Amino acid sequence: MAKKTIDPVQIVTEWYEKGVIPKDMKVVLGHLHADIEWWCFGPPGYLTNGYYQGHEQVEQFFRNLSATLHAASFQPHEYHRAGNVVTAVGLERGTIRQWGMPESNQCFYNYWVHMFYFEDNKIKKFRANYTVIEPDSVPSPVATLKQSSRRWTS
Repeated sequence: MAKKTIDPVQIVTEWYEKGVIPKDMKVVLGHLHADIEWWCFGPPGYLTNGYYQGHEQVEQFFRNLSATLHAASFQPHEYHRAGNVVTAVGLERGTIRQWGMPESNQCFYNYWVHMFYFEDNKIKKFRANYTVIEPDSVPSPVATLKQSSRRWTS
């Protein structure tokens, strides 16, 4: 019997809402292939940059993320689907403890783009591109994102 295909946008939405935002690693990992390929691209020197493979290394990514920053808000604003790939665009804000040093806490905005590649209703590959900047250092696209925020598939 063929597996039922679930809308990848729905999977990504649930992944954020029930896993990432409430920090529930069981849900986060439950949506990932056991041999997930996870790439993160951001400012040089950040603990979260790099290649991770498999659940254990993804858990290490989230430990690095937790050591590096505190997110006061994490908001996906757009979802776009093309075949088995979903792209999500959003904004995160909070305080950053670069290299895990509490005395270096400073406010930040992170405009991010995440790409999810699906296989058998699981996330097989994840790509994150992000930019951590100081608040008010560039005009904010948040109002534009909120105005155009919608979920759709093609």
